[in-house]
Amino acid sequence: MARAVNRVEYTYHSNEPETQPRCNCQADRHKKCRNARDARFARNAGMQNAGMQECRNYCGVLLTRGCLKEMSSILRVAGQKNYNCNVYEFILMRKIFIIFLLLFVLYIPVGLADGEGEGIRSERGKISEPAPVPSIFLLDKGVQSPQRIIDFMLGFNRELDTNYIKRLIKTYLVECSLEGINYEIAICQMCLETGFLRFGGSVSRFQNNFCGLGATDAYTAGDWFGSMEEGVRAHIQHLKAYASVDPIKTPVVDKRLKRVRRGTVITVYDLTGRWAADPDYGDKISYLLKRLYLN
Repeated sequence: MARAVNRVEYTYHSNEPETQPRCNCQADRHKKCRNARDARFARNAGMQNAGMQECRNYCGVLLTRGCLKEMSSILRVAGQKNYNCNVYEFILMRKIFIIFLLLFVLYIPVGLADGEGEGIRSERGKISEPAPVPSIFLLDKGVQSPQRIIDFMLGFNRELDTNYIKRLIKTYLVECSLEGINYEIAICQMCLETGFLRFGGSVSRFQNNFCGLGATDAYTAGDWFGSMEEGVRAHIQHLKAYASVDPIKTPVVDKRLKRVRRGTVITVYDLTGRWAADPDYGDKISYLLKRLYLN
């Protein structure tokens, strides 16, 4: 006599989150799993825990063997969508970065911390000319205009005759151009030696001695020259002798030219101890150069 088997209906509900996408054969897989589980329950209704574990293992085997190809295609499509999204975000961020970079270059003022050698960008994006700086080298060219030099000298001595200083500055520009000397340095040295043409020391204005040639102390008058042009020429020839070993191009009027050690002065600071014994001599000329460039 066949023994009736009480079939226990059991529905397996997994509390674990589903971490893998579903495929089309999910229904068949669970049907086979349910049949296998019921067969175990038919032999022993007390093997519920074992049946649940067997169901879980069986489902895993089916997923690995039967659905691997389809699952791979699903994952590949999902990954492609994620990849396209990342590429789009990267392109968008790159465009935003380029826009901000262009705005920074075109509209934000740019300049060096010390203000030398760089132009300043205006509000409309146009670059203004960089501010000129004085050169401390004797064998160089000046950039300041004669009118600027006149205003500079009048700022220190309001009693100067305008016509006289115009003629004097023109002479300096001509002589410096012939010998290749920086006329700004020569004029600033002249202003230092004469006290901006006040001639308060041992040299008088009638000597046409604009650089103190021969005035070795407070009691020596120094050399005399027949005209303004001759006195300026002697000054520039003496500077040329200190700064270069090249021959003098103009007729020699400097009586002390042979006493100069040629080519020993490169900058205004090298004049200290050679042209004058004052330890701050070069610094004083440099200070006047900077004042010349102030607006």
